[in-house]
Amino acid sequence: MKKNRLKIDQEHLKRHDFLNYCKWVFMSIIKYVDRKHLTNQKIHFVSNADAEKYHAILYAEPQNAERWLLNNGYSSDIYNFYYKKLFFSLMVDFSNYYNASIENAFEANIGVAWSLLRKPFQENLAYLEWLYNDTFDLVKIMLNSENSQEYDITHKANKWRIKENINKIENPEISKIIDMYKFRYSYDDEFSLNGILNGANHIVTNRSKSFITNPGSLNFVFLDDDVIKNNIGLYYTSVPYVMFYCMSIIMTMFEKIAGLSDYTCLMNLVNLRLKLLKAAGEISFEQAKELTHLSDLKIYCPYCGQEHVSDEEWMDFSYQKVTCNRCNKSVNTFKYIFEYEKIHFKE
Repeated sequence: MKKNRLKIDQEHLKRHDFLNYCKWVFMSIIKYVDRKHLTNQKIHFVSNADAEKYHAILYAEPQNAERWLLNNGYSSDIYNFYYKKLFFSLMVDFSNYYNASIENAFEANIGVAWSLLRKPFQENLAYLEWLYNDTFDLVKIMLNSENSQEYDITHKANKWRIKENINKIENPEISKIIDMYKFRYSYDDEFSLNGILNGANHIVTNRSKSFITNPGSLNFVFLDDDVIKNNIGLYYTSVPYVMFYCMSIIMTMFEKIAGLSDYTCLMNLVNLRLKLLKAAGEISFEQAKELTHLSDLKIYCPYCGQEHVSDEEWMDFSYQKVTCNRCNKSVNTFKYIFEYEKIHFKE
């Protein structure tokens, strides 16, 4: 990357790398889901008679086939199907907006970058939190409701769910740095997402005392270098921590659906934490090593089984790839790491 093309300060590059890593995790998971057909759901018929009855209805009255399953003891299969479909669809939609946002942030189009985060941070993530805390509650309401308002997470009657779900998930590592609910939904803080979005999406704002456009000014229009710089700084200060929280939720849900090994899940969690700590840039490798308990872990080569424990190898792992010193094959760690599924530990 040529310095004369760089539109953000050098100090933000590590955090942008973390945001890019999150993007590649999304993309690698989405490709895996498609390749493995993870949204498919088998119907576990208790008898051949039920199977025949279902297929007869599916052929003659396809619009009634799902309801027949729900009414005849196969609701768990239906709920599982819609849970997986809903989860991965929300994740793809989140990714589409998020990817565009970080691209615009890197180009210093900061108003557009913030605007693109409203849907993923305030809506998609809220539904993902709902699914995370209660696997089938949202699915049941959607399937049995006659009014979409009942599951509209942004409706005033449902907003209590957002705070309750965030409190249930609260991550001590992140809550010390950023108040997840306040940042995403506060109407009293101009530096909350709501405050920023009011300015990014409207030329003039006067509805809230905290979001009043200054006389003689227009929101995000007459931007001088200092205002742009401050907004970019706020973006790269806050968004990585929201994404760490988000990725922790998404990876946990995905790993459960995919049935991945404990070692694969552990190494991806360690990788996520190392990537964030590196992005923060405020601690040494020794501190990061202690915080992630690296002394208790080993990197196993998925191709030849060689163990790797040196600081140099862990540092390579935390950046982009780790290369085996025996077989010379590498594992790319700038994405979701599936290679460790090849390792089979003896019980």
